[in-house]
Amino acid sequence: MLGSGGLFRQQNMEKRKIMSVREWVELCSREEYRAPAVDEVGLESRGTNARVAQPRNRKEKKKEEEAKADEDEVLSPPNSERAPSPRPTAQKPRRVAQSREVRQANLAERAARDLEFLETFDADADWLPRNTKASDYTPEFCQKLERRYWRNCGLGKPAWYGADTQGTLYTDETKIWNVGHLPSALDRLLPASEKGLPGVNTPYLYFGMWRATFAWHVEDMDLYSINYIHFGAPKFWYAVPQAKATALEHAMRSTSSRQPSCLHIS
Repeated sequence: MLGSGGLFRQQNMEKRKIMSVREWVELCSREEYRAPAVDEVGLESRGTNARVAQPRNRKEKKKEEEAKADEDEVLSPPNSERAPSPRPTAQKPRRVAQSREVRQANLAERAARDLEFLETFDADADWLPRNTKASDYTPEFCQKLERRYWRNCGLGKPAWYGADTQGTLYTDETKIWNVGHLPSALDRLLPASEKGLPGVNTPYLYFGMWRATFAWHVEDMDLYSINYIHFGAPKFWYAVPQAKATALEHAMRSTSSRQPSCLHIS
Protein backbone atom coordinates (compact mmCIF):
# COMPACT_ATOMS: atom_id res chain seq x y z
CA MET A 1 0.00 0.00 0.00
CA LEU A 2 1.54 3.29 -1.13
CA GLY A 3 0.11 6.70 -0.33
CA SER A 4 -1.29 8.79 2.48
CA GLY A 5 -4.16 11.10 3.39
CA GLY A 6 -6.80 8.55 2.46
CA LEU A 7 -5.51 8.00 -1.09
CA PHE A 8 -3.65 4.73 -1.52
CA ARG A 9 -2.37 2.70 -4.44
CA GLN A 10 -2.06 -1.03 -4.02
CA GLN A 11 0.63 -3.09 -5.67
CA ASN A 12 0.51 -6.88 -5.52
CA MET A 13 3.88 -8.61 -5.68
CA GLU A 14 3.74 -12.27 -6.66
CA LYS A 15 5.81 -14.60 -4.53
CA ARG A 16 5.67 -18.22 -5.60
CA LYS A 17 6.06 -20.18 -2.39
CA ILE A 18 4.37 -23.44 -1.47
CA MET A 19 3.25 -23.53 2.14
CA SER A 20 1.27 -26.01 4.20
CA VAL A 21 -1.73 -24.95 6.27
CA ARG A 22 0.44 -25.27 9.40
CA GLU A 23 3.09 -22.94 8.00
CA TRP A 24 0.44 -20.45 6.93
CA VAL A 25 -1.19 -20.42 10.38
CA GLU A 26 2.19 -19.95 12.05
CA LEU A 27 2.99 -17.06 9.70
CA CYS A 28 -0.36 -15.38 10.39
CA SER A 29 0.20 -15.77 14.15
CA ARG A 30 3.43 -13.77 14.19
CA GLU A 31 3.32 -10.47 16.03
CA GLU A 32 3.84 -8.38 12.88
CA TYR A 33 1.05 -10.13 10.95
CA ARG A 34 -1.55 -11.26 13.48
CA ALA A 35 -5.00 -9.71 13.66
CA PRO A 36 -5.94 -7.61 16.69
CA ALA A 37 -7.92 -9.43 19.36
CA VAL A 38 -11.26 -8.25 20.65
CA ASP A 39 -9.62 -6.69 23.71
CA GLU A 40 -7.18 -4.68 21.55
CA VAL A 41 -9.47 -2.75 19.25
CA GLY A 42 -9.55 0.20 21.62
CA LEU A 43 -5.78 0.68 21.44
CA GLU A 44 -4.83 3.69 19.34
CA SER A 45 -1.60 2.61 17.76
CA ARG A 46 -0.24 3.66 14.39
CA GLY A 47 2.39 0.97 14.45
CA THR A 48 2.10 -2.78 14.60
CA ASN A 49 -0.28 -4.47 16.97
CA ALA A 50 0.45 -3.69 20.61
CA ARG A 51 1.67 -6.67 22.56
CA VAL A 52 -0.73 -7.74 25.28
CA ALA A 53 0.55 -10.19 27.88
CA GLN A 54 -1.63 -13.28 27.90
CA PRO A 55 -1.26 -16.56 29.72
CA ARG A 56 0.14 -19.17 27.36
CA ASN A 57 -0.47 -22.86 27.55
CA ARG A 58 1.91 -25.59 26.52
CA LYS A 59 0.39 -25.89 23.06
CA GLU A 60 0.86 -22.18 22.32
CA LYS A 61 4.46 -22.22 23.55
CA LYS A 62 5.20 -25.18 21.29
CA LYS A 63 3.71 -23.34 18.30
CA GLU A 64 5.90 -20.31 18.98
CA GLU A 65 9.02 -22.45 19.23
CA GLU A 66 8.19 -24.21 15.95
CA ALA A 67 7.49 -20.87 14.27
CA LYS A 68 10.91 -19.59 15.30
CA ALA A 69 12.51 -22.77 14.01
CA ASP A 70 10.81 -22.24 10.65
CA GLU A 71 11.89 -18.60 10.38
CA ASP A 72 14.59 -19.41 7.86
CA GLU A 73 12.17 -21.51 5.82
CA VAL A 74 9.35 -18.94 5.50
CA LEU A 75 10.71 -15.97 3.60
CA SER A 76 9.75 -12.36 4.25
CA PRO A 77 7.14 -10.80 1.95
CA PRO A 78 8.26 -8.57 -0.91
CA ASN A 79 9.32 -5.01 -0.10
CA SER A 80 9.89 -5.91 3.55
CA GLU A 81 13.10 -5.01 5.31
CA ARG A 82 15.17 -7.40 7.36
CA ALA A 83 17.08 -6.33 10.44
CA PRO A 84 20.57 -5.05 9.57
CA SER A 85 23.37 -7.52 9.93
CA PRO A 86 25.61 -7.00 12.98
CA ARG A 87 28.60 -7.48 10.64
CA PRO A 88 27.77 -5.68 7.39
CA THR A 89 31.28 -6.17 6.02
CA ALA A 90 31.37 -9.91 6.57
CA GLN A 91 30.60 -12.10 3.60
CA LYS A 92 27.70 -14.45 3.88
CA PRO A 93 28.72 -18.09 3.89
CA ARG A 94 27.71 -20.01 0.82
CA ARG A 95 24.78 -22.29 1.27
CA VAL A 96 25.83 -25.90 1.05
CA ALA A 97 23.61 -27.93 -1.22
CA GLN A 98 21.65 -30.51 0.70
CA SER A 99 21.97 -34.12 -0.21
CA ARG A 100 18.97 -36.07 -1.41
CA GLU A 101 18.80 -37.95 1.87
CA VAL A 102 18.77 -34.72 3.90
CA ARG A 103 16.05 -33.20 1.73
CA GLN A 104 13.90 -36.28 2.05
CA ALA A 105 14.41 -36.33 5.82
CA ASN A 106 13.41 -32.66 6.07
CA LEU A 107 10.31 -33.23 3.95
CA ALA A 108 9.35 -36.23 6.07
CA GLU A 109 9.78 -34.21 9.26
CA ARG A 110 7.66 -31.34 7.91
CA ALA A 111 4.98 -33.77 6.76
CA ALA A 112 4.87 -35.33 10.23
CA ARG A 113 4.53 -31.90 11.83
CA ASP A 114 1.79 -30.97 9.37
CA LEU A 115 -0.12 -34.16 10.20
CA GLU A 116 0.23 -33.57 13.94
CA PHE A 117 -0.98 -30.00 13.48
CA LEU A 118 -4.06 -31.01 11.49
CA GLU A 119 -5.06 -33.59 14.09
CA THR A 120 -5.42 -30.89 16.78
CA PHE A 121 -6.30 -27.83 14.69
CA ASP A 122 -9.82 -26.47 15.27
CA ALA A 123 -10.74 -24.65 12.07
CA ASP A 124 -13.75 -22.97 13.70
CA ALA A 125 -11.68 -21.33 16.47
CA ASP A 126 -7.95 -21.46 15.74
CA TRP A 127 -8.19 -19.14 12.71
CA LEU A 128 -9.30 -16.34 15.04
CA PRO A 129 -7.07 -14.09 17.18
CA ARG A 130 -6.26 -15.06 20.73
CA ASN A 131 -9.16 -14.76 23.21
CA THR A 132 -11.52 -13.90 20.34
CA LYS A 133 -14.65 -15.87 19.35
CA ALA A 134 -16.69 -15.76 16.17
CA SER A 135 -19.55 -14.16 18.13
CA ASP A 136 -17.24 -11.24 19.01
CA TYR A 137 -17.42 -9.96 15.43
CA THR A 138 -20.41 -7.73 16.00
CA PRO A 139 -21.12 -4.81 13.65
CA GLU A 140 -19.55 -2.48 16.23
CA PHE A 141 -16.38 -4.58 16.49
CA CYS A 142 -16.09 -4.87 12.70
CA GLN A 143 -16.50 -1.11 12.38
CA LYS A 144 -13.58 -0.57 14.77
CA LEU A 145 -11.48 -3.07 12.84
CA GLU A 146 -12.24 -1.26 9.60
CA ARG A 147 -11.17 2.05 11.12
CA ARG A 148 -8.01 0.46 12.50
CA TYR A 149 -7.13 -0.90 9.06
CA TRP A 150 -7.43 2.45 7.29
CA ARG A 151 -5.62 4.36 10.07
CA ASN A 152 -2.64 2.02 9.73
CA CYS A 153 -2.82 1.45 5.98
CA GLY A 154 0.66 1.23 4.49
CA LEU A 155 2.38 0.83 7.85
CA GLY A 156 4.17 -2.27 9.04
CA LYS A 157 5.21 -5.25 6.97
CA PRO A 158 3.16 -5.97 3.85
CA ALA A 159 0.57 -8.66 4.43
CA TRP A 160 0.53 -11.98 2.60
CA TYR A 161 -2.39 -13.31 0.59
CA GLY A 162 -2.60 -16.93 -0.57
CA ALA A 163 -4.51 -16.42 -3.79
CA ASP A 164 -5.68 -18.50 -6.76
CA THR A 165 -5.18 -21.94 -5.23
CA GLN A 166 -7.07 -24.46 -7.32
CA GLY A 167 -9.35 -26.71 -5.31
CA THR A 168 -12.33 -26.77 -3.00
CA LEU A 169 -13.08 -27.70 0.60
CA TYR A 170 -16.44 -29.17 -0.39
CA THR A 171 -16.92 -32.88 -0.89
CA ASP A 172 -19.42 -34.54 -3.20
CA GLU A 173 -21.58 -35.28 -0.15
CA THR A 174 -22.64 -31.61 -0.07
CA LYS A 175 -25.55 -31.32 -2.49
CA ILE A 176 -26.77 -27.77 -1.75
CA TRP A 177 -24.60 -24.72 -2.44
CA ASN A 178 -21.57 -26.78 -3.27
CA VAL A 179 -19.26 -24.20 -4.86
CA GLY A 180 -17.23 -27.07 -6.31
CA HIS A 181 -20.24 -28.18 -8.38
CA LEU A 182 -22.31 -25.19 -9.41
CA PRO A 183 -24.08 -25.61 -12.76
CA SER A 184 -23.61 -22.75 -15.20
CA ALA A 185 -24.02 -21.87 -18.85
CA LEU A 186 -20.33 -22.65 -19.39
CA ASP A 187 -20.88 -26.21 -18.22
CA ARG A 188 -23.50 -26.64 -20.94
CA LEU A 189 -21.43 -24.96 -23.63
CA LEU A 190 -18.04 -26.56 -23.02
CA PRO A 191 -17.31 -30.05 -24.34
CA ALA A 192 -17.87 -32.93 -21.94
CA SER A 193 -14.12 -33.61 -21.97
CA GLU A 194 -13.33 -30.06 -20.85
CA LYS A 195 -12.13 -29.96 -17.23
CA GLY A 196 -13.23 -26.37 -16.83
CA LEU A 197 -11.68 -22.95 -16.66
CA PRO A 198 -9.75 -22.49 -13.39
CA GLY A 199 -11.30 -19.80 -11.24
CA VAL A 200 -14.22 -19.34 -13.68
CA ASN A 201 -16.37 -22.45 -13.52
CA THR A 202 -14.01 -24.33 -11.21
CA PRO A 203 -13.31 -22.93 -7.74
CA TYR A 204 -10.26 -21.22 -6.35
CA LEU A 205 -9.30 -21.20 -2.67
CA TYR A 206 -7.95 -18.06 -1.00
CA PHE A 207 -6.06 -17.84 2.30
CA GLY A 208 -6.06 -14.39 3.81
CA MET A 209 -4.46 -12.82 6.87
CA TRP A 210 -5.10 -9.56 8.69
CA ARG A 211 -4.70 -6.61 6.28
CA ALA A 212 -4.56 -8.87 3.21
CA THR A 213 -6.21 -6.83 0.47
CA PHE A 214 -7.21 -7.42 -3.12
CA ALA A 215 -7.50 -4.52 -5.51
CA TRP A 216 -10.78 -3.12 -6.79
CA HIS A 217 -11.55 -4.90 -10.01
CA VAL A 218 -14.12 -6.07 -12.52
CA GLU A 219 -14.42 -9.82 -12.91
CA ASP A 220 -12.96 -11.35 -16.06
CA MET A 221 -15.32 -11.00 -19.03
CA ASP A 222 -17.78 -9.20 -16.70
CA LEU A 223 -18.79 -12.56 -15.24
CA TYR A 224 -20.47 -12.94 -11.89
CA SER A 225 -18.48 -13.95 -8.82
CA ILE A 226 -19.56 -16.30 -6.02
CA ASN A 227 -17.65 -16.38 -2.75
CA TYR A 228 -18.02 -18.43 0.41
CA ILE A 229 -16.12 -17.91 3.67
CA HIS A 230 -15.41 -21.31 5.19
CA PHE A 231 -13.55 -20.28 8.34
CA GLY A 232 -12.07 -17.28 10.06
CA ALA A 233 -13.08 -13.68 10.65
CA PRO A 234 -15.51 -11.77 8.42
CA LYS A 235 -14.24 -10.16 5.25
CA PHE A 236 -14.95 -6.57 4.20
CA TRP A 237 -16.25 -6.01 0.68
CA TYR A 238 -16.50 -2.62 -1.01
CA ALA A 239 -18.79 -2.78 -4.03
CA VAL A 240 -19.95 -0.14 -6.50
CA PRO A 241 -23.36 -0.40 -8.27
CA GLN A 242 -23.07 -1.01 -11.97
CA ALA A 243 -24.88 2.28 -12.67
CA LYS A 244 -22.06 4.13 -10.91
CA ALA A 245 -19.23 2.42 -12.78
CA THR A 246 -18.58 5.37 -15.09
CA ALA A 247 -18.52 7.83 -12.18
CA LEU A 248 -16.04 5.60 -10.31
CA GLU A 249 -13.73 5.33 -13.31
CA HIS A 250 -13.82 9.10 -13.79
CA ALA A 251 -12.97 9.67 -10.11
CA MET A 252 -10.10 7.19 -10.24
CA ARG A 253 -8.65 8.66 -13.43
CA SER A 254 -8.73 12.13 -11.91
CA THR A 255 -6.51 11.00 -9.02
CA SER A 256 -4.30 8.41 -10.67
CA SER A 257 -3.01 7.52 -14.09
CA ARG A 258 -3.79 3.86 -13.40
CA GLN A 259 -7.06 2.22 -14.40
CA PRO A 260 -9.39 1.44 -11.45
CA SER A 261 -8.81 -1.96 -10.49
CA CYS A 262 -14.27 -4.73 -5.92
CA LEU A 263 -11.84 -4.24 -3.00
CA HIS A 264 -12.03 -6.77 -0.20
CA ILE A 265 -10.02 -6.84 3.01
CA SER A 266 -9.43 -9.87 5.20
